[in-house]
Amino acid sequence: MLFSPKDGKELKFSPEEIVITGKDEEIFIRLHDKEGIEIISKEPIKFKTSKDLSIDAKQKVVISAEEKIDLKCKSSEITMDGKTIIKGGEVKSN
Repeated sequence: MLFSPKDGKELKFSPEEIVITGKDEEIFIRLHDKEGIEIISKEPIKFKTSKDLSIDAKQKVVISAEEKIDLKCKSSEITMDGKTIIKGGEVKSN
């Protein structure tokens, strides 16, 4: 089943997947029975919550970026951009 107005957006249901398209091959979400969930965007993706956000994996979590990764919380910060900078009121290492 396919819902598709003339502006390039569509909602497609098939036996193995649901695809929500915002712009042809540039912004879409695919929920596939065997391949899982895929979010594709040529524009920024934002997750925003007034509560907690959890990422939980039984095997591994991979975060990668071509330019830079920043992790921040209160006065602590980790920046990775070819060099790694760790800042905080108190920094400990084993």
